[in-house]
Amino acid sequence: MNNKIYLHIGSGKTGTTSLQKFLYENNTNYLRKNNYEYPDPYQDVTNGQYKNAGWIIEKLLNSENINNILYQYKNLYPNKNIILSDEAFIHMYEQNKIVLDQLKKIDSNLNVTLVIYYRKIIEFMVANWSQKNKERLCDFQLGIRNFDSKNHKLAKISLEESLKDFEKYHSNAINIINQIEELSLCKNIEIILRPYSKDQLLNNNIQDDFLNAIGIKIENKIVNKNILNKGNLMNKSVTREMSDLLLLRNKIFEPHRSIIANNIVGRFFKFNQFGEPTYFLGSTSLIESINDETIKKICDFFKKKELSIFQKITGKNTFFDSIYPKVYNNNRKIYKGISLKDKIKFFKFLILENKLTKKEIILVLINLIKL
Repeated sequence: MNNKIYLHIGSGKTGTTSLQKFLYENNTNYLRKNNYEYPDPYQDVTNGQYKNAGWIIEKLLNSENINNILYQYKNLYPNKNIILSDEAFIHMYEQNKIVLDQLKKIDSNLNVTLVIYYRKIIEFMVANWSQKNKERLCDFQLGIRNFDSKNHKLAKISLEESLKDFEKYHSNAINIINQIEELSLCKNIEIILRPYSKDQLLNNNIQDDFLNAIGIKIENKIVNKNILNKGNLMNKSVTREMSDLLLLRNKIFEPHRSIIANNIVGRFFKFNQFGEPTYFLGSTSLIESINDETIKKICDFFKKKELSIFQKITGKNTFFDSIYPKVYNNNRKIYKGISLKDKIKFFKFLILENKLTKKEIILVLINLIKL
């Protein structure tokens, strides 16, 4: 049997954690019964990381050949279709282009299919901004250096500021589309490119859509939905209001007051062992807080290039039902910042539970007033 290797390379902010958790929890019963394998080593299951291809990236960074690694998998599972997943493949470009170069050199005899989920670029930008704010000014995440750790661009400026000069601040999003374009020129690998848009995902979830994309028949909807619900609870998106408070934290308490910075996250937002908040405030989603003019400017800037790449890979003239997010042109309320009630709550927390200097107290007040 000429078994396939499905290499899910991202991108980030497209439900990857929920998908990886699903593959991990259903490997024994569901995947193997369908002649598929989601092999170890898994990243860090106890801390909610179920990706299984991070170690491959580490080897590639040490100049090992990707073909040797993939042939080892072929020999280990000679009669199985193999699923490998880590979104860092497509987020390593600024750090080290060797990962992309290795993907482009995969032996055609390996029968490798790259699986890529692509999110509307404006949605990815705002989600990535929020993620970098949450991570604060950390140089490393899970042992891998952050792609923009040198100057922590997105952890120090507002979302609006970053989008005014997106070519400077959102190189990660631009690099994703550039890499997909480079990969689309390769004759040695097949590419499955799917839109990460809830209305276009099979059964509105990434798990069913992924299984269908790689040729697994969807049979047990109850199992999928239960795991999907748990995944959504763990990965519930922070609101714009919460992200603005995290930005304030970064500006004032990093890098010299990292203990307080950790307290703000760990105690005020009640972050759990997986690094996800369990206490939420505000109700504005990130994309809702961006005005239509900015959304249109960014989406229109990339639409011609995106469509050209999508057509080349999928053979279809449409990819997203609309290049704009759903909030576009829907007469939503203008985002006016954090409510006074939440500002007072946050300020009291800082004063009562952290030993602030007078200078820090003044800085907090000034920045809260501006938010």
